[in-house]
Amino acid sequence: MKIAIIIALIALAARAAWAAPQELSAYLDQELSKTDMAAEQRAAVVGAVRAKFGNFAVELVTGVKVDGAKTVLSIISDSCKGQSPARMAEVSFAAYRAVLRGADLALADAAAAKVCAADTPAASLASWLNGYADMRTGKVPAYIAEELVLVAMEKAWPVRTFDAVKWGLVEGIKEGFSPKNYAGFVLDAMVKDPSAPGRTVADAKVLFRKAKGTETAYVFRKAPPETAPASPKPEVAAQPQTQPPQAQAATEPETKPENVEKVAATVPLQSAPEPSALFEETFKAGYENTWEPLAAAGGNFDKFAKISGALIVSVPGGNSWGKTGFMSKTPFITIQEGAAPQKIEFVFDENDTTGYVIALSKDKNADVWWNNNVWLHWCRQSVTAGAFAFVNTQNSSESYGSTPTPAKAPAKVTLLIKPGSVRFESSQGASKEGNFSWIKPGTSAYLYIFSHPPTESAAAGFTLKSIKVY
Repeated sequence: MKIAIIIALIALAARAAWAAPQELSAYLDQELSKTDMAAEQRAAVVGAVRAKFGNFAVELVTGVKVDGAKTVLSIISDSCKGQSPARMAEVSFAAYRAVLRGADLALADAAAAKVCAADTPAASLASWLNGYADMRTGKVPAYIAEELVLVAMEKAWPVRTFDAVKWGLVEGIKEGFSPKNYAGFVLDAMVKDPSAPGRTVADAKVLFRKAKGTETAYVFRKAPPETAPASPKPEVAAQPQTQPPQAQAATEPETKPENVEKVAATVPLQSAPEPSALFEETFKAGYENTWEPLAAAGGNFDKFAKISGALIVSVPGGNSWGKTGFMSKTPFITIQEGAAPQKIEFVFDENDTTGYVIALSKDKNADVWWNNNVWLHWCRQSVTAGAFAFVNTQNSSESYGSTPTPAKAPAKVTLLIKPGSVRFESSQGASKEGNFSWIKPGTSAYLYIFSHPPTESAAAGFTLKSIKVY
């Protein structure tokens, strides 16, 4: 009887000790109640978090969201203490999203403190921390990624400068350069003269392709300790054969010409691994850090667009050109010289797509038709045919005509970008390359994706599942 009572008490204690996961806003309310924050202020802060975080505020704090919740709590109770509730929510939301993508917690906290102390826009924090995650995805060592973020914060670099160096470091890793030496060379040059990041990265690549062992004197704050070279293994004296040559020959056949095919056939073919995406957007975790709504020439994001595991846009007829979709909040790519073409891949629901434009421009304008651009328009023209139009709408000499396609939208469209030119390829086989004079090394470009009908006032829409950058 006593044993049964003891077991029951243990079970009750275990049940009491276990706490079910809380919603993020409830977790913050509970933890902030343990601080010296007044109840009235706490209610205002939690309310601001609910307003800014939207659906994220009611998600359960589990898995990686535990780290995100701890970061939000630290920013509100320490890094941005004394700021308005709206400012706390704005900064902590940028950090929270970045931590979910893989940003370092300590770095997120330090960067948030810097942003709050200097009254820097939260968008800069998002760019720095998401840039850290981009670099880690691109195999840049953590101490180098953190160094770049710290330098960018301290020197107050514009986002386009930070992005140019960030992608330059990722490209250097892909080319097999020494991470420490290459990054040190680039950072040393950028600290001395940050005015031309594209040229600095391009010059570094040229140098390191010629001499990959170039040493750097740059001192990283968190560089790992140098490891001593391994001691050479002592030579081992040759051992006498344990079987006669005749027996050895019997077990190890010569690779004569007639045996080559048989030997090769026993070696399994290895397919090349898929490259890792440097950036991936699947529209499953909001969009505020990377994108902002676009509506022009009759478009209306609130009426015609929604996020539901994809960007879904459906513009009915009678709305002029009805341009509705997204544009990147900050420059999306920086044109790189001497590297492999930069690749942006778009995946659509081909059964729910009738017309869209993918555009690049160095200018930010919701109606980007009026700016120098790369304008790729696909639309269903009839029940039997579709077509791509490929053009710079502001330069008639950079017009590359129409490319026919089936009426069904291609499931995948890819842009391949290098200085001076852009090529598009579709999963249905359509492709074309065009020269664009504004696509120059070091130029940063915004990315646009929006609905566009074949003729004014016709209906158009698309379902975009993902965007990846390679």
